[in-house]
Amino acid sequence: MTVFKNFMKLAWNYRLVTIAYFLIFAMMCLPGFLNTSKDKDLSFKPIKRDILIDNRSNSEASKIFEEYFSNNNLTFKEMTEEDKKMEVVLSTYDIALTIPEDFDQRVLNKDEDAVSFYSKTESNINYVKFDINTIIGYLRNYDLDVDKTLDMLNVEANTKMSKIDRNKFAIESMLNGSTYILMIIIMFSIGAILKSYQNPLIMRRINISSYGVPRFTMELILGEFVASITFLVLLFAMVFGLAPSTINIFVKSLLTFIVFIFAILGLTNIIVEVAPTNQALTAIVNAVSLGLAFTSGVFIPKQFTAKAALNFGKFFPVYYVAENNAIGEMNLEYFKNLAIIALMALAYYAILMVIKRERNR
Repeated sequence: MTVFKNFMKLAWNYRLVTIAYFLIFAMMCLPGFLNTSKDKDLSFKPIKRDILIDNRSNSEASKIFEEYFSNNNLTFKEMTEEDKKMEVVLSTYDIALTIPEDFDQRVLNKDEDAVSFYSKTESNINYVKFDINTIIGYLRNYDLDVDKTLDMLNVEANTKMSKIDRNKFAIESMLNGSTYILMIIIMFSIGAILKSYQNPLIMRRINISSYGVPRFTMELILGEFVASITFLVLLFAMVFGLAPSTINIFVKSLLTFIVFIFAILGLTNIIVEVAPTNQALTAIVNAVSLGLAFTSGVFIPKQFTAKAALNFGKFFPVYYVAENNAIGEMNLEYFKNLAIIALMALAYYAILMVIKRERNR
């Protein structure tokens, strides 16, 4: 394992470069870390409550509550106040609403008890109290105009959803930032190490040694993969340190990142083979990594990226990693993208074998 040990020693020499890129990543994603670290639940799944609605008015204005709370489990029944409280205490319902017969008049007269409700938990009380006050406020402002009230409630709902979308966008940005940093570290560090092994003196020693080219190549590949996995582990450790609540999101992306490592290592080997000098290698790595980041939706959201650029990006694995970062769950589309990344990795290594064979002729 001499070659493997030597490879890892060379990788250790690039620790300062790795730290520098990690610091860049932290600064790029700091707003996202600050936003998401405050939230314990990042799944954004709405809570469905069991709500009893006792509508004794049945006016058009009073029926707005049925539509507004329709995403919950609704039951419509007339009951006494004591029976409602008992049902809530027994956890049959989370919330019990009572809309009186003179609801419309109470709204216009600005009566505080236009709607009464009961719940045994503080979270449900806060939830329903805010929404009831919002509905009644719009009904009063628009003289019981149901259509205008619903329009305003939809605006509020979209505003709440936009906040969720911003949080989701922050998480997606962190995943995309991780993708770019992992790619540039592998291409720069691993690429530079591989280029150093192309020194004519080293190649001559390999050819005449008893080690043999196949064993040398296998240990080199092992060194590349172990070093890349180490970079990934360090990246995850930094994410956990900055925003522990986001680590579950990154764990879901672990499989994508591992397959992506194989693809990027294949691409890096091809770049090393075609780059004539170390200076040319650095220039090509920078151009390729930035180009792929801009054409795959990593740096700029896809909706703001030119279609021609995205079509170009589809020929490279970074595009499909960004797609999985946006999906955020392991569904059929996720595994389809994963398969494309894996096929691209195999294609890169096939191209690499052709290049090496042509050079050895």
